Amino acid sequence: TIYNIGNYRKLVQLFDHCLTAQGLIYLAAKVYYFGVQGGVRQFEEFINKTGLFNTRVVRVIDA
Repeated sequence: TIYNIGNYRKLVQLFDHCLTAQGLIYLAAKVYYFGVQGGVRQFEEFINKTGLFNTRVVRVIDA
């Protein structure tokens, strides 16, 4: 999951393997998840560092 920093590399590799050049991923997640290491912002930073994908926040819902 994106809430476990140790999974980031594997998850990004999966995205890279499965997507076409024009592929899109829509990811919905909590910004912060209590009791774990990671979150959506950390995952976004990790993706940006790889240079494989572009990220954009489409919508934030405060609840």
